[in-house]
Amino acid sequence: MILNATLTLGQTEQIKNYKTMSTAKNCITTLILIFFFYPVFPQGWECEDCPKRDIGLFDLDVWVENPLETDSSIIGQKKYQYWVELFMVAGGIHNALFDDDPSKECLNYYDGQMAMLSGYDEQNYQYGNNQASLPPPAGTMDEVDYWITGVIADQESDGLTIIKVYVQASGTGETVVEAVDYFDYSVSGLENGRKVAQQLLPLMGKIRDFEKKKRDEIDIVAIDPDGKGATMELKPEKEKIKPGEKVNVKVKLIDCDGVPLKNMKVRLTSHGGSLKPKEVVTDGTGIAKASFTAGTNPGKFAQPFEFDFNFPYTFEINTSGDEGYITIEPMKYDATITISKKQKRILQTSQEDSKTGEVYKRKINESIEASATIYLTLTETQDMPIFNQSWQYYKPLSVNVSSFNYTSKENQYRSGPKYVTNLDYSRNAKKYEIEEKESVTQVPWILIIDNETEKAVKLIPAGYGIAYEINEIEKLNSVVYTDDGPESESKTTTKTRSKSIKLGPVGEKVQDPTIKKSENWVQDYLKEQGVELPAGVPIPKISNEETVKKIQPDILVRSGDGKYSFGGDGRRTIRKELEDGYQEENFSYNWQMTIKKKQ
Repeated sequence: MILNATLTLGQTEQIKNYKTMSTAKNCITTLILIFFFYPVFPQGWECEDCPKRDIGLFDLDVWVENPLETDSSIIGQKKYQYWVELFMVAGGIHNALFDDDPSKECLNYYDGQMAMLSGYDEQNYQYGNNQASLPPPAGTMDEVDYWITGVIADQESDGLTIIKVYVQASGTGETVVEAVDYFDYSVSGLENGRKVAQQLLPLMGKIRDFEKKKRDEIDIVAIDPDGKGATMELKPEKEKIKPGEKVNVKVKLIDCDGVPLKNMKVRLTSHGGSLKPKEVVTDGTGIAKASFTAGTNPGKFAQPFEFDFNFPYTFEINTSGDEGYITIEPMKYDATITISKKQKRILQTSQEDSKTGEVYKRKINESIEASATIYLTLTETQDMPIFNQSWQYYKPLSVNVSSFNYTSKENQYRSGPKYVTNLDYSRNAKKYEIEEKESVTQVPWILIIDNETEKAVKLIPAGYGIAYEINEIEKLNSVVYTDDGPESESKTTTKTRSKSIKLGPVGEKVQDPTIKKSENWVQDYLKEQGVELPAGVPIPKISNEETVKKIQPDILVRSGDGKYSFGGDGRRTIRKELEDGYQEENFSYNWQMTIKKKQ
């Protein structure tokens, strides 16, 4: 048997002039919703957690010629009665959907002639009392998710009339399921329609199979990630963390039917700290991973995320998402220290060979600025009588990069009698972080207090470094002059390499001004402690001169009250005269310490 409706060009032209009846439209009211509610929905169609689908009901396009157009005889009138039954098929299909479909609770039906189509002009779809109600082109309406329509036509091969019914995605035009059968003139059009419709049932099961197949084939497709049974979450390993602490974060996307959404690109937005990377991709389990580094401010911070997807029946891009929460607890600390360092390098050289006429010039302008914040707790205080000082040991609780900026521009110029070459380098930094962060928090900072004034006089730093990655763009432009004319070459390459900067003092060492030379420090110490020695007991004079060392002036307290808020700084310039130019480097270091006042 051949069940294909093959039409001639002539038949296609005649369709435009057919006056057809649309009796089947009387079977559909303005809006038909499935109206029976059962205690338990069929789980196989997932219409409890996944959404119901909206179906537009249209007529079938009858491509069989009105016999009265060519034969007005009694026989022609009898054929006309049979022909009228063709227009009842749509009504029979709709009756089967309403009465026989076990999945009808999962579907909402709408009449295709509803006012929802009023936004489309007559050229986009057919309607009216004398024409079939047929759907518009795919993608031109979004009031329904799918529609049901079809065609009735005589086969050219044998003249038999066949019925084809389609369930199509309204947005893409793809066929979800198709039913084909011969029209049986011995029974009514309604019965014919009811019979062919059995191939579509259960309709929600066929639709859901189509949707799952689309989701398996196309990564961006999802059935309903916002649905009742769906999961969209961003969850940290720990919900409460300390300032500066890093915690792993998982983003999980599960569709409404419990299937992981794989290969979804998820965009992350951070608050209260930083999430890296800012875009992640879900794996086969629907999970993507990132890391969150807490800032210094306490509080509960939302971490929004979003991703784009398509419903299976449309090409339209939808965006969905949610947010997770991370709480940054107030740091229990005794003091904070901020340190910053700047360094700038300038290099200029120029060479010229008088014999060959070749010239080579090089220029570099490079700068880097970095700062870090440290939270500390006081762990120990030692009296140092030899210096008349007290030393306080502060252990770092967290060390974080506060700011980082690196730029570098370089030009290399070469020329000769027959060529000119320019090499331009542009460099910037990324992926910066404290070097060996876990180990550096074990090294204490030492605050030196002068016992006479009870004020801080210097701060011995633990010493930190920031590792970073340089992204270098090299642009080559050259011209070679030949007998045939100039030949140009241009090329751009990109490289990456790793470097680090030490956040420490930069000044040249000087004699430590905080230690006063003394030969009586032992006597003075005993006196301060209230120790009374028997008369005649000699106390030798011991000088502290050998303990006085040279220090970098950066560590000295130069500003502040010396008790609760104070700081220091240092600078240094190093210039080297080169044979063909010079290089100059400028360094600066600054620190500020704040100690919490005891309640």
